[in-house]
Amino acid sequence: MVAGMAAGLMPAPTAAAAAPGRDPDARLLELGEQYRDLCALEPAANDACEQCCGSVPEVNRPQALRHRLEDHVFGLDLPFDPANVKGGFSAKPELNPFYTDQEVRWLRHAPLLEDPAARAEQRVRIEEIERAWKAWLDARWAADEAAGVHAAGEAIDQVIATKRALAKEIAAVPAKTLAGVRVRAQIVADVVDDTGEDDCTDDLMIAAIVRDILAMSN
Repeated sequence: MVAGMAAGLMPAPTAAAAAPGRDPDARLLELGEQYRDLCALEPAANDACEQCCGSVPEVNRPQALRHRLEDHVFGLDLPFDPANVKGGFSAKPELNPFYTDQEVRWLRHAPLLEDPAARAEQRVRIEEIERAWKAWLDARWAADEAAGVHAAGEAIDQVIATKRALAKEIAAVPAKTLAGVRVRAQIVADVVDDTGEDDCTDDLMIAAIVRDILAMSN
């Protein structure tokens, strides 16, 4: 269902040219309506994505990523503490924490040791960790895919891209009435954060102009 969300969120195309006798800003008003429709649908797309993310099952890290007592050969600054349940090495397997993302990156640049035998052991262990890490990332990606996370994210991206395309067209169509100018002003009001007295002059003036246009066109 999520995979088809993006297509369902897109507004129906409208005629590019205004017919004789129509409002001179009819095209701008139509584009503004499409933009507002997308804005109204965006929260639903975000909620759908959050629901998909919440349904992803936990992917356990491989045992190869657990710290081992001999891993001190890598020269990592990880203290040995048998009672440590948050970090470092532990003699008890149930207390052995997984490598963090940063530690995995460090392992790629682990210092070479003076003992050639230890150096070979180090390289074997680093390669084992790298394989386990890649397998874990692939499993996480597959779990996200199965839960619809990627499709839901693509639906959000398509809404955002369509809003951007509409905004460009709205900016390119000349406004001939205050109602047409209001279409642009409303978009600015929706996407720009509130300004304060310490903001730069151009931001203050833009915010003031937008407020005036919206007030005058009510």
